[in-house]
Amino acid sequence: MEADLNQLTVPAGVPLSERLEFLLQLSTRTGEKRKSYDQIAREINEHYGAKTISGPYVWELFVGKSVNPRINHLQALAGHFGLSRVSTLVDDDPAWPTSSGDADLALAVLALPEDSRRVVAELVSRLHYLESRPSTSDEAR
Repeated sequence: MEADLNQLTVPAGVPLSERLEFLLQLSTRTGEKRKSYDQIAREINEHYGAKTISGPYVWELFVGKSVNPRINHLQALAGHFGLSRVSTLVDDDPAWPTSSGDADLALAVLALPEDSRRVVAELVSRLHYLESRPSTSDEAR
């Protein structure tokens, strides 16, 4: 079971380049070599079609040189990183991991065995439910 990256959301002002970099870090397992921009483009092109995106353009997006990608590029990048919706890359929301501590936590969860990741996902789901309930008293939840 992979981490549900679709639950990640982005606070206002976090550029696409930082979001992509974070997703690349999350998708790189401990001990694995980080994928090159050309490798990311090759994998996308193998999946979506030979001329979907180029390595140099992937680099431009990752370093922030290009900031207004076409929707087909966003869809291909989202799919490459296991996202079912493009909005995870572009919408603003305060829950996106913004500190190295948040990123370290996400990476630590990804390093857990599948059964443990499932337990963490259930715990997070339960916490989201508890946090979303309206408070009816001063009691601790």
